[in-house]
Amino acid sequence: MQITEEARQVFDEWYFSLDPGPFSKRLDAYGLRLMIILATNEKQQSITETIARNVVALLRWQLDIRRECDPVDEVDPFVKTIK
Repeated sequence: MQITEEARQVFDEWYFSLDPGPFSKRLDAYGLRLMIILATNEKQQSITETIARNVVALLRWQLDIRRECDPVDEVDPFVKTIK
């Protein structure tokens, strides 16, 4: 499926600003697949900027949820004592 230049810029801006780490693993791959799914669902011939922005919003949400629900967070002193 084709991706517009504007959509690529939106996705690349998010991707290149992403902090590497365990929480961001595979988000880029999920994003590419989600853009195709959303474009197909909206009967679009290509991935538009709006679709890319919606997918980036989903990916940011997913990253926030991963960080929030991480079962082992050694920043908290209480968690360090459990180990």
